[in-house]
Amino acid sequence: MAKFRYINHTADVEFRAYGRTLNTALSNAFNALFDTIAYTAKISKSKDKKNVIKLREHAETIEGLVWNSLQDALSIGDANGLFFYSISHTKVKKLKKGYALNAMLYGKKVKPYYSKLDAKGVSRYNLSVKKSSAGFVIDVVIDV
Repeated sequence: MAKFRYINHTADVEFRAYGRTLNTALSNAFNALFDTIAYTAKISKSKDKKNVIKLREHAETIEGLVWNSLQDALSIGDANGLFFYSISHTKVKKLKKGYALNAMLYGKKVKPYYSKLDAKGVSRYNLSVKKSSAGFVIDVVIDV
């Protein structure tokens, strides 16, 4: 199963992330976001603890959780001058009212040669989370 694929979009970047589980599909959506912004394959993958961010989110709907989480990762990276290149310990939990996410984001300080696109934000337009026979599919549009 593919992790994610880009979909032709007239002005922005759209991708579809896949996973057998919701946790895997969401991790793949994060990786698609990271790959949209930076050449993640060029970033050395040492797990420098000072550039590890614990991400904790919650929302009433699963689509809201995806939007909050991706948007916050984008904002945190910008605020800390980081390009994220990996995510781990992704755990989505169903609550009595809504959903929660815990994850670890790994980043490196921004270097011009890592830069791919300047992402302005995660759009709510066309954002969807669907369960299929093969697992989960998450569609996201990134404003660039």
